[in-house]
Amino acid sequence: MSLEMYSPDNILHQDFIKEIMKDDSVQDFLGNIDSQTYLKDSFLLKNETDYVGFITHSPIVDTRVGKTVSVYYAISPRYRHLGYGTVMLNLFMETFAAMYSLDKFILNIKKENLSSQQVALKCGFQCIYEDDENQMYCKDVVREKKL
Repeated sequence: MSLEMYSPDNILHQDFIKEIMKDDSVQDFLGNIDSQTYLKDSFLLKNETDYVGFITHSPIVDTRVGKTVSVYYAISPRYRHLGYGTVMLNLFMETFAAMYSLDKFILNIKKENLSSQQVALKCGFQCIYEDDENQMYCKDVVREKKL
């Protein structure tokens, strides 16, 4: 498994985004994001032969609790429920936390999306807030102490 930086010039990347956009649940978040902001630092998860998922983030916000980023992802319908979401989210957090010295990751998940809730929990997130439609999950970045 590997993460590839999304390139708008790569036809295979474009085709994969078009494919997953056919799914209503993916359109819910990808259809509403500013592609200039979110696609420039996004990644595609590739298994041995195919692209299976897409992951991106909001702009980094420096808050009173540190540098925080919201994460958005989607798995191709034919690859769901096979553990790819967990792999992709963990790879992304590993890569991104180091690149930008992040302190927290946030996921905003619809209450009916039980699969994404399971991915969040498997990746060490905790539910910190919920309303009638969504749940917010948070994970602190753990850094090894230097001696």
